[in-house]
Amino acid sequence: MSFRLEAESFLRALLDVIIETYSGKVTVILFGGRARGTSSDSGDFDVMVILKSVVDPIEEAVKIRRKLHGKRFPLDIVVVERKDLESLLIRKMLEHHKILYDGLKLEEVLKRQVF
Repeated sequence: MSFRLEAESFLRALLDVIIETYSGKVTVILFGGRARGTSSDSGDFDVMVILKSVVDPIEEAVKIRRKLHGKRFPLDIVVVERKDLESLLIRKMLEHHKILYDGLKLEEVLKRQVF
């Protein structure tokens, strides 16, 4: 399997895990180099997971990684609450993004808030 196909397969598996973990009540966004189209095939995936509420974002990211069952690929997971989308830092991170799944129906919110 080519590296590009492996990357696409990994992203599909990651998305499946996230959607299943949160019963579809989640929005998943790809940002960074892969969203801009400037990443190499071996570049990492920068993924933002948006939930209605989060007690421990780090624990949520760890939970997602554990459920990947050994599938390895360079990956950064950022877990935030919907209200965090107002943050200047988050908005800057999402300047170039692709919505992979929008279970929280945030597409219009993201269009208005991102620079």
